Amino acid sequence: MNISLRCIVGVVALLVLVASVEPVHSQQQQTGATSGEADDFLTPQDFTEILKEAWTFLKDELEKFRDATKTKKEFETSGEFGQRVAEQRRNLLSRVIKFVNDKQLNDRTLGVLFQATLPSYNADTQIYSVATQLYVELPYNIPGLQTTVAPNQYVAVADSVRRGYRTSSLYLKLDQLRWQVSREEAREAKANESDIDFRVRFRINVSVNEVRGEARITLVPQHIQLVNTKENKVYWEQRL
Repeated sequence: MNISLRCIVGVVALLVLVASVEPVHSQQQQTGATSGEADDFLTPQDFTEILKEAWTFLKDELEKFRDATKTKKEFETSGEFGQRVAEQRRNLLSRVIKFVNDKQLNDRTLGVLFQATLPSYNADTQIYSVATQLYVELPYNIPGLQTTVAPNQYVAVADSVRRGYRTSSLYLKLDQLRWQVSREEAREAKANESDIDFRVRFRINVSVNEVRGEARITLVPQHIQLVNTKENKVYWEQRL
C-alpha cells in the first residue's frame, strides 16, 4: 500500500511539473511572434536609430583601434609591435561580431514603412501614380566608415545639406513604378489612403576590414510592397 501510494504521488507531481512548464514555452513563442511583427512595422525614425547605434559603435571601436596601433612604443621591438597590432585586429573583429550577434543584425529582416500618397489615377490606362515624401536619415560617411545601399531598382541614397549640415538620406525612387490596378481597387485604395504605405524590407550587413581599420554598413533591400497596413492587404509587391 505504501509503495503504491508513493508511486501515485510521484506521477501526480510529474504531471504538475509538466503542466507548469508548458505555459512558459507557449509564452516564449508568442513573444517571439510579437517581436517579429514589430520588426515589420518600423518608421523611418526607428530605422535611423538602429543604424545610428551601429554607426556609433563602429566609429568608437575604429577610433580605439587606431589609437592603440598608430605608433610603436619606445621600449617595444618591431616584432612585439607587430604582435600587438595583430592582437588588436583580432579583438576589433571579435567585438564587431559580438555586437552584430547581440543586436541580431545578421539574421533580422527589418520592414520600414514610408507613408504613401496617391496623386492621380488614369482610368483609361488603369495606372495609379504613387509617391512618398518620407526618407530615412542615414549616418553620414566619414573616412573609414561608410553607409551604403546595395544596387537595386527602387531604393537609393542621396547626400544633401540641411541647415548647414551635410546629411545622407535613404529614399524611394518611384519614377519607374507603374501600379496597374482596376478602378474598383483604385477607389478602395484612395478611400483608405491614410493607411497605405510602402513597406521595404532590409537586411543590414556590417563588415569590417580589421587590417585597414575600416568598416561598412550595407543596407540590402529585399522586398518592396504597397500595402494597407491597417488591414495588412498587399496591393503591389516586388522582390529586390
